Amino acid sequence: MFKMELAMLDMIRETQTKFEEIALLLDQAASKNSEYFATLNEATQEAYVTMNEDMCESSDICHECAKHRDFLQKIIPVLEDLKEGTVLTDEFSRQLKEYREIINDILSRISSVLAAR
Repeated sequence: MFKMELAMLDMIRETQTKFEEIALLLDQAASKNSEYFATLNEATQEAYVTMNEDMCESSDICHECAKHRDFLQKIIPVLEDLKEGTVLTDEFSRQLKEYREIINDILSRISSVLAAR
């Protein structure tokens, strides 16, 4: 049981690291060009995979974050479009703002889980 708990904490910390990377990217005030969106897209896909493969198997955080996983799945095509040079419209800007809010919520939930262990 103790080894399982440590493995779980390692998975949660790994996921936290991935979402912290996304948060840093979303906070960048630099030019949001195709390279930026390619990096953000890759980080998002990695975080999505981690949530699905690692955390879903063994953590109650997944049940609380199911809608966030769904949002990640929906934002990936938007990031793909922006990576390919699609103009950053008001709608895309709104989605990126919502994405930042969701990342904040995910990080808050992860911190709460880690603090409780």
